[in-house]
Amino acid sequence: MRSNRASLDKLKALQTLVAIVDRGSLTSAARSLGSSLPSVVRQLAALERELGARLLNRTTRRQSLTEDGRLYLERARRVLADLDEADRLIAVQHAEPSGTLSVTAPVLFGHMHVAPAVARFLQRYPLTQGRSG
Repeated sequence: MRSNRASLDKLKALQTLVAIVDRGSLTSAARSLGSSLPSVVRQLAALERELGARLLNRTTRRQSLTEDGRLYLERARRVLADLDEADRLIAVQHAEPSGTLSVTAPVLFGHMHVAPAVARFLQRYPLTQGRSG
């Protein structure tokens, strides 16, 4: 089993490859990632070394994907999109409620049972506001 560090490095390498292709150059990719050019070059070289395949043909003026690079990039985009979706699902699960909470109940029941529960709810979730009706 791979260590978490190796998995995070691989994730960073996938993000780097996508940035290089999307931005059109190693320098632009480094800028968009908030990284240095040597770091981006190392990430790409390490990924190619690990795969045992060249992903990009590079010259001083131009770069282009190899066939292996094209296939790998397609899968890398899918992996990153799936990971983003998983992150969003978890974020939604842990999102704090906001907006207006409207409760209707008979007066006596409301005073005895609903009002205390709503007060605790509003205290726990300050982005909500209560409205009785």
